[in-house]
Amino acid sequence: MDSRENASARDAMERSARRLSALTTRKLISTALLCVSGLSGLTARALVSSALLSFSVASSNAASPDPLAVAFGTMPGLWGVRMSPDGTKVSFLQMHPEDLSVLRVLDLTTGEANLALASTRDGFNLQWCDWANNERLLCSFSGISKADFFAVTRLVAVNADGSEMKVLAQNQVEGSYSQFLDEIVDWLADDPRRILIEVPNDKPGSVDVYRRAHASSRGVMVRPVDIYSGAMGSPVEKQSGNAHWISDGRGSPRLYRFMNTRQIRWHYRRSGESKWRRLHKAKMADLEDDYYPIGFGEDPDRLLVLKPHDGRLALHHALNGRGEDLLTAE
Repeated sequence: MDSRENASARDAMERSARRLSALTTRKLISTALLCVSGLSGLTARALVSSALLSFSVASSNAASPDPLAVAFGTMPGLWGVRMSPDGTKVSFLQMHPEDLSVLRVLDLTTGEANLALASTRDGFNLQWCDWANNERLLCSFSGISKADFFAVTRLVAVNADGSEMKVLAQNQVEGSYSQFLDEIVDWLADDPRRILIEVPNDKPGSVDVYRRAHASSRGVMVRPVDIYSGAMGSPVEKQSGNAHWISDGRGSPRLYRFMNTRQIRWHYRRSGESKWRRLHKAKMADLEDDYYPIGFGEDPDRLLVLKPHDGRLALHHALNGRGEDLLTAE
């Protein structure tokens, strides 16, 4: 190989090295070292020197990453921080080095943190967790059903130390209507074993609110469940159609939204009554309708509602459904 051939080979190697990653360039250097035995001393030295020079040039010319782009593409250090009711533990979500979101629990009395729950490798991702009592948490998982490729959610109970994990309701609600199973209606603060959740009824298009535990029920779509054993009790409320329930925070579902292709209606009932009254109605096509009940206040007959006021959403009190007081326009 003459000097012109050496120069041509060196130029070609430098051009290639600029296009390769650092890892690929290292492999190229190793390959050059393995091949020098069949070349003359001058040619071998030229090839190896060119590879080393190209690696240095490529590394020095690499553009520094934009700090804003790096920050935007980086998961937060932790999120979803929640404190246990007795104030002795803190739970939070964190991204694991293997690119899975995990639940960690920090014991404030000992300073020790443990991994309690993790996303699954088959595509179910941990979305949120909160305390059901001082020792047990409820967590939502979301994923894609492999059977029909719809988005699905599941509710999982687990102890703070990661023990006694239980998927709630999944094996007790059958068919395509078991799509979303993580809607908690009431945490039942006075009952450490039970919650109220939304689950599909055995009638297509219906939603029931089931109180967990008490008597066993063997319906087609549900079974008795509580957050420890998985026993699901009889429904405390039913409503046909696409419904969404809101509790008064005292164990009584007293507001629901009915929705179909034509309209949206909100219905409520007063404390101590069984009669349902219409609170609000709008056409489904009315994109200007902004009416968002968010829950009840300290007074169980005062409903908090977000609705427009002076060009922005404002918080109102609905007084027994007979009128509304403006609380704040912030």
